[in-house]
Amino acid sequence: MGIQTSGDTLLRVLRQTPEISYPSPRVVGIDDWAFRKRLRYGTLLVDLERRRPIDLLPDRRVETVIQWLAQHPDIEIVTRDRSQDYAQAITGGAPQAIQVADRWHLLKNLTDALQKVLNSHARQLRQWGVDPQTTTLIQLDDVPERCPAQHEQHQSQMRRAARLERYQQVHQLHQQGWQKKAIAQYLGMSARTVSRYLLTPTFPERQPSRRVSRLDSYKAYLLQRWNEGCHNATRLTDEIRLQGYAGSITQVREFVTRLRLAQAAKANTGQPSLSLPASLANKPLTPRHAAFLLLCPVDENDDTLTEFRQQFFRLFPEMQPHVEPFQVFATMVREKCEVGFDSWLQAAIHSDCAVLRQFARGIERDSAAVRAALSLDWSNGQTEGQVNRLKTLKRQMYGRAKFELLRLRMLHPT
Repeated sequence: MGIQTSGDTLLRVLRQTPEISYPSPRVVGIDDWAFRKRLRYGTLLVDLERRRPIDLLPDRRVETVIQWLAQHPDIEIVTRDRSQDYAQAITGGAPQAIQVADRWHLLKNLTDALQKVLNSHARQLRQWGVDPQTTTLIQLDDVPERCPAQHEQHQSQMRRAARLERYQQVHQLHQQGWQKKAIAQYLGMSARTVSRYLLTPTFPERQPSRRVSRLDSYKAYLLQRWNEGCHNATRLTDEIRLQGYAGSITQVREFVTRLRLAQAAKANTGQPSLSLPASLANKPLTPRHAAFLLLCPVDENDDTLTEFRQQFFRLFPEMQPHVEPFQVFATMVREKCEVGFDSWLQAAIHSDCAVLRQFARGIERDSAAVRAALSLDWSNGQTEGQVNRLKTLKRQMYGRAKFELLRLRMLHPT
């Protein structure tokens, strides 16, 4: 604007900006955000009906939240995560409000609990996945070539399409009577490339080039250690660094993955393997992956998950009575179905599975909020999105005018 002023003056003017007057909210979402992760947190409050933040608090203490909620007596519904501090604050500051537990956090807690159940079968899961425990020795010729990442394949396809378009343009202009030099100048190519294109009746594909890696000199040693039984990429990296390797551990991990695939392909144990979705193919089957596959919704157009679950329960029949209650609760949360919740809760509390009993007791302590999550459409997703926006603003202006400026930028729409 051509006004000569300083940054401090602008910050002082911003601090004097009057606050926006918001109508009293009826449905509020509450969540914490980090000034500095694991050290200091604040509280964000969002009007879920109008989908906008209405206040930013400098801490997440129960007393601070109670004081804020007491100033807004029209609040009818409050969504939150599983935090007991916020549950206590809502009870003290807005006792008339219905508390709604966030469904995403319910599913996250459920997946974590099922992962604990599957941890006792981690070795068997890896055995039946793509990393069979076998003593089959492999050679360097058995190791598959590096598979490019998806973004690398996309970039390669884009470059090939551009070259193909140039090739077709060269032939079209030549058929119209253009000279080679004129074609090269018009398309911004070298005359030698134009001549080469005109001499080839079909599009010349590029030959794949072998990339020289810092790891090449150490692959024989890594293969030897692999056949001796050392499959830990970190340990292997430490060993070859003592021999002079100056590359990253990422290259070693990628090569170890290819060694694992080679051994899995060469092994002939006669044991069936689990069919996995494409996103988890060629990876060791961990308890975390298995818990995700057992709880995620089944796509009607994809039978991979159904086949995986059938094979899983066929290989581990003793796990079926422990896993099924987790699947039932996941379905209730996704479909927002409260029918059968009481019977499920009582059965889970008296289950033989200690992890399920512990999870069910936590649900019982927060049963009112969980019931509301299974019967109401409100959830804390909008609040989580506003937390992400707050993180972006904080990183843009970290250290500027402290909390006051961050609050102004978060609450003002512009």
